[in-house]
Amino acid sequence: MIREEKIEFTTKWCKYSKYMIEKKDDKYYMLPDKNAKPSTYDPFEIKNQILKDLLVIGKEYNLNDNELQDLFVLGFNHDIGYEYGNNSNHAHIGGEILKRNNYKYWKEIYYHGNINTEYTSLFLTILNKADMQIDKYGNDVGYTKRLEDIKSRYGENSTTYKNAKILVTKLINER
Repeated sequence: MIREEKIEFTTKWCKYSKYMIEKKDDKYYMLPDKNAKPSTYDPFEIKNQILKDLLVIGKEYNLNDNELQDLFVLGFNHDIGYEYGNNSNHAHIGGEILKRNNYKYWKEIYYHGNINTEYTSLFLTILNKADMQIDKYGNDVGYTKRLEDIKSRYGENSTTYKNAKILVTKLINER
């Protein structure tokens, strides 16, 4: 588990119960459906712990303030692909979305959680270290409990669990 640091993030955003895609002047826009109901939510509620962990790990690597800010944005966006995919493809979908939008760290999103990649970067390592210690509820549980959680959801013989074990072993052995 990452040591506790007194960092709090909170805000209220609006989301709608249903969206539609509209094309106008060769551009696509995502708009609330006319029958959609608005609600507010705090985008940091689940992401709060991973954002804290990224900053703590980044400080342990002696990153400067600009790099820590970049890590914050990376953490906030790292699971954006879940909006359009699932556990097996969310990283690739999110990476592709961010690549199209010229996001500097799209590869870190694309390859996070992937044990079969030759791509490496310090930010990918930090993201994987933080991500593999957070449970599905956003709690900092450490590597062991995170692996237990994955095993209970996907099964001990699942590819998801086996790959997670390999990734955690690799992360533990890295600086």
